[in-house]
Amino acid sequence: MPSDNRGRRLEAVGGTVLRYGLVLVLLWIGGLKFTAYEAEGVHGHASNSPLLAWTYDLLSVGGVSALLGIVEISLAILIATRRSLLGSRQSEAWERLSCSSSP
Repeated sequence: MPSDNRGRRLEAVGGTVLRYGLVLVLLWIGGLKFTAYEAEGVHGHASNSPLLAWTYDLLSVGGVSALLGIVEISLAILIATRRSLLGSRQSEAWERLSCSSSP
């Protein structure tokens, strides 16, 4: 039993490290989207993307990059606070899925 408790604690610590590591990376990359260098870098990829090319008709290069940065920072905040865009239904479904797949 003591090793089972250690395993659960290690799993919890590992999950926390992974979660906040992802949050840190998203915040970092999202923050870089507000620089001119990154805006020019994004322009080459986003202007050739069928999902993002239309945004350049509405916004400038810096505006599109800032919009992407806002989305990335928002996702980082949602992950850090354990919020879901789909609400509690998604959380409940995830709990059932993760509980049913445990050995």
